[in-house]
Amino acid sequence: MLRKFVDQYRLNDWHKYLGKLERAQNSKSHSITHLTADRLTFGKDRLTIVDQLAPSTKAKRTPQQRADALIQQLSKLWLESNSTLTEHRKKYNPKPLKTYSEDLAVGKFVWLHRPKTSMEHALSKKLVTPTLGPFEISKIDHERGEVELILAKGHTHKVKTPEVRPVRFDYKPKPGELKASKVSELIWIKDPPLPPTKPEREYELTEKELSLVNLKNLVGHRVIVYWPTKGVAGWWKGTVVGYDASMKNALVFYDIRTDDIPRETDYFTCDLLNSNKRYRTSWKILHPT
Repeated sequence: MLRKFVDQYRLNDWHKYLGKLERAQNSKSHSITHLTADRLTFGKDRLTIVDQLAPSTKAKRTPQQRADALIQQLSKLWLESNSTLTEHRKKYNPKPLKTYSEDLAVGKFVWLHRPKTSMEHALSKKLVTPTLGPFEISKIDHERGEVELILAKGHTHKVKTPEVRPVRFDYKPKPGELKASKVSELIWIKDPPLPPTKPEREYELTEKELSLVNLKNLVGHRVIVYWPTKGVAGWWKGTVVGYDASMKNALVFYDIRTDDIPRETDYFTCDLLNSNKRYRTSWKILHPT
């Protein structure tokens, strides 16, 4: 549940939601036992504000009487829970491998299980979202058990059927929304904001500051990068929208569009960390004035 709320850029705000989600998780009845985690652990459900304000009608008991009643209540609940789970296992186990081949069709959108090549380093595997997408299906090969996904316009990727699952809601992609052209590239800001109208102040990082830079923390920042390529040489402003699985190259969406590239894939990899010592990238951070 945490990964639904945690900031997927930095994964550093999980503590804000832990208490509320713990309350929600432990107060919800299990789909099989129909008992809450609180009742199985403490013998009773947690009191709500209404319960605390209402006058108590229970007779007062000694500590020993409360302890005996709790043990008796817990024993009864555990027996009921174990009996229900045993019947459930007999009925449904062993479970076959869940596949969604009957729900797949060309034109539908699916989630792709995050491949190992796109698992970025130094992130929590429990908090990071386990899927990529949604992606549209362009072709289905039933004989091979494969589906072809459209990562972006002109870029497709074949995967086995068990690696995808259908989107359960009516998903419609935004026009011009950024899409990764490779499964090893992670785009977090799919709809970058327009360039600011006010002037921006340039700041060049020192060598010490550059050694401490993490690409995760650069996502969303405005940068200005020098391109030495003939014909386009000069300083170009843009926004860092993601990075690749190696955590060495940033994905930069520049303010000026490229004529022959669709907007949804009009981003470029840039070695902002200067991991390649032979070809160093000159760039600066942009701050609003």
